[in-house]
This record gives sequence, C-alpha cells and structure tokens, in this order.
Amino acid sequence: MDWWDDRQLTLPNSTRSLKITCTPCQHFTGRSVTDRFKTLWASWAVEAFDVVEGSLTCRSKICPITATSEQMHDEEYLQNLERCPAFEVEIGQKLGPFDLSLISIGAYTPRWFMSPIHCSPEDAVRVHEDVKSRQSIGMHWGTWVLTTEEVMEPPRLL
Repeated sequence: MDWWDDRQLTLPNSTRSLKITCTPCQHFTGRSVTDRFKTLWASWAVEAFDVVEGSLTCRSKICPITATSEQMHDEEYLQNLERCPAFEVEIGQKLGPFDLSLISIGAYTPRWFMSPIHCSPEDAVRVHEDVKSRQSIGMHWGTWVLTTEEVMEPPRLL
C-alpha cells in the first residue's frame, strides 16, 4: 500500500469490518547498506465499523516507529523545532479524532542524531495531540538497547 491507500476487511458471517489506511510516517527504510530507501515507511489508521448499522465503532492510530522532526539538530534547536506536518495537518485533520493511538517512545537519544528517526516521550505527546487522540499508549521501548537513554526512561518520562 502507498500512503492514503486503504483496504476494507470483513470476515465472513461477521457484523464488523475494519478499514485500514496506510498513513505517513517518518523514518528511513532498509535493514542493510544495500536496501536503504527502497520501500515506504508507514503508520496505520484502523477503523472498526458495524456492518449492519453502518456506523463507526472505534478509530485507532498506530505509529510503529516514527519521528516528528525532519533533520538532525543540536539540543538548543530542538527546543523550538517545527513539527512534521504529517500528523496534525494530514492525519489528524483527515482521519482524526482517534479513540486510541499507539505511539513509539523509545530509542531517541542523542536527540541531535535520533530526532529525524524516533520520537522522544515529549514528541509522542505532540503526536497524541496532533492526531487528536483521546487516549494513547507508548510503545517501542524496553525491548533492547539501541541508544543511550536508560531502558526504563521512556515510560517514566511519558
């Protein structure tokens, strides 16, 4: 799927269906030096519908691994950094509000290097606000040590 493509899924004999929309996300792609930027990185919006009534029952946003700034910056600049418009202007306005969002909060230090790749807990709060989420859960932390923050720091700061 490309950004903004969607698919409707309905199980046989079910009264519920899911609409899954591929949404923008910011991260590099690739798992080796030979496949960088060969695929699209995405986040997902999942909407549950009651097929019989035709009504929306739940709307969720999944931001697996993302960043909110577009370039590497020093710590002072990060304090006044403009946010990536994909969350507020595109996702929040087109698909929000969301009942629940899953937002990455780990592997974010040092910020001058990781800011274009991963959200800090503070960035995740901004994403929560930008996509107009009623509730959010921090994810993508504590699995293994990728960066310099202490492994339990992300949920503590969040």
